[in-house]
Amino acid sequence: MKDALDSFRSTEALKTIVPAVFADMTFIDVEVSSPAGADPEGRAAIDILKPVSCRLELAVGPELRSRIADILFGESEERGRDDAFLELLNIAAGAFISEYFGVGADAKLELPHYLYLDDGSEGPEVAAVTFDAEGEPVQATLRSVRYRY
Repeated sequence: MKDALDSFRSTEALKTIVPAVFADMTFIDVEVSSPAGADPEGRAAIDILKPVSCRLELAVGPELRSRIADILFGESEERGRDDAFLELLNIAAGAFISEYFGVGADAKLELPHYLYLDDGSEGPEVAAVTFDAEGEPVQATLRSVRYRY
């Protein structure tokens, strides 16, 4: 198991996988943008336990979360709407592992979950990238997390 993530490689992996996951799942165009003024309020995280301990966080605003749910579940479908963004995050975590460690890397993930208040700021930031999703900000953050079993 690797003990540390390289900041540059992690940033480049995020720049690759976030636009790809949005395009593949939601058909929303996402581009790297300046972090100035981008502070999406809705945050979710997924803990990656293997091949390295880290946390991938995605933050988007309520309009984009609603749009993602509409695309994945249809506008008339109310059941499970909160799960749409979590599923996108789950796919992003798998894509990050494949991009960083190679396709077929042995991985173990926790369940994705929403972060509330100050929850989730644990662990040093390894990489953070701000994106523009057709006018809506998206923030992807990778944190190094050490777990005690």
